[in-house]
Amino acid sequence: MNYLYKFCILLCFFLAEGNAQHTMISIEAELFPEKSILDIQQTITYYNNSKDSIDTIVLQHWTNSYTTESDLLQRELEAHKKTLFLAKDTDKGYATIGGISVNNTATPYSYYKGKKDLLAIALTQKLAPKEAIKMHISYQTKLPSAVFSSYGKTSQGNFNLKYWHLVPAVYQQH
Repeated sequence: MNYLYKFCILLCFFLAEGNAQHTMISIEAELFPEKSILDIQQTITYYNNSKDSIDTIVLQHWTNSYTTESDLLQRELEAHKKTLFLAKDTDKGYATIGGISVNNTATPYSYYKGKKDLLAIALTQKLAPKEAIKMHISYQTKLPSAVFSSYGKTSQGNFNLKYWHLVPAVYQQH
C-alpha cells in the first residue's frame, strides 16, 4: 500500500547576528516514504536588513552535504571516517532543483564557490537595504540514511527531519 504524507509548515526564522536578515519561510512538502523523497514547494520572503545593496542571495541546503563534492565528505575523510565515502548513492541525500523564481520571474542559480550545499541566486536588480523580495523554489530532496548523522530515514523506516529544506545563509559583507 502506498502511503502519501502531506504537510504544510510555516516557519519563521529570525537570524540574529550582526547584519542578519529577518526571513519568513513557507513550505508545502509531500513525503514519498518508499523513496525517501520530499517534493517541496517553498516560498522565502527575504528582507535585506543590512546596510548594503545585495545582488546575490545564498541559500544553504544541507541535504547536498552528503554528495561526493561536499566539505562534509572531506571532513569525514580527514577524520578517517569512511562511512559516507563508501556509502551507496541511494543512502546519501541530495536535492534536485526544479525551478527558482524571484518576484514571479524565473531566475537562474549556481552553486556558490562550487559548493553543492550552497545555492547562489543572482538577482536581476540589487536588493536595497530594508527592501524585500519573494523567492519561490520548487525542488525534491532525497533524504539520507540516518546512519550518517541520525537525521534522515532510520533503519525502522521512520524519518528524523532536520536541515531538510533551504534556508538563507547569514549575509556577510563582501
